[in-house]
Amino acid sequence: MKRLWILFGMLLTLCSLILTQPVQADEAEKEARAVFVKMVNAAKASNSAEFKTFISQEDLKEMDAEGFTDMMMMMMAGENPEQFKADVKGDQIVFTKEVKQSGGGGNSTETTTVHMIKEGGQWKFGKPKEAP
Repeated sequence: MKRLWILFGMLLTLCSLILTQPVQADEAEKEARAVFVKMVNAAKASNSAEFKTFISQEDLKEMDAEGFTDMMMMMMAGENPEQFKADVKGDQIVFTKEVKQSGGGGNSTETTTVHMIKEGGQWKFGKPKEAP
């Protein structure tokens, strides 16, 4: 009888772990998407100072040095975060949008990818980090 209770306890623990993972991923996606929306809204308002707060420090330094920040802001102003699908991988999320186009020359697919990473406990736009 004791073995049955131990087995039952292990089964409950396993079920709890399995069911918790999607909830954590959903919450991470929700938080990151909210930051993505704020970033796009800052870009649409041409608020460069606010826009920069949503970019990781490392990437912001690189973008500013190359004069790329304003161009990125203009590109982001045309996006709708709700059109992107999310792929959650721990402290990194990849948002992807595919647009299929047909024309006289054939069909093509345009893919837009936005990488979000955790920096200081906050979701930021930034290059994906390699696993240690």
